[in-house]
Amino acid sequence: MRGMAILPGPGDPGPALLPSPPLHRALLPAAAASAGVTRLCAPGVYTVGGRPLLGVPAGALTDHGRYVRGGGGVAGLATLLTHRCVAPTAPDTLGVVPTEGVDPVVLAGGGMAAAYALGTEWGVGEVGGIVTVTVPPFAEGGVVAALNLNTMAVRPLRFGGGLGG
Repeated sequence: MRGMAILPGPGDPGPALLPSPPLHRALLPAAAASAGVTRLCAPGVYTVGGRPLLGVPAGALTDHGRYVRGGGGVAGLATLLTHRCVAPTAPDTLGVVPTEGVDPVVLAGGGMAAAYALGTEWGVGEVGGIVTVTVPPFAEGGVVAALNLNTMAVRPLRFGGGLGG
């Protein structure tokens, strides 16, 4: 594995508004010192290995699931991609930092290679040629997603049972 991207989750310290800022480097000092680890905000589109990847916060996917039948998990992520909006209920039910000129929850531009969502369960799917992955909170199961950028294959990596007990 050449690199790792870390997105903030719903239980991580930080503001409740979207976009969630990257985890502070003091929370992960060894990772912050590593050149192979990147701390990202969510939602956000990032280029990794020349491929655009989308990170969706768990709150956006969970909130979407409350208001849309079948709106959670990989199916919900597919719906968000189809409609090109990662938080369709914001700002009515999800707080969003006011911005000028650009909407942080609307997807603009071209296509993506993969989309990740921090959800409540592990899931892998595909919509319109885009690989979709939902990952449970790391503290609950110690699982992260590994994406092979050459084949776009996804596999779970498990670490010692998580941090939650």
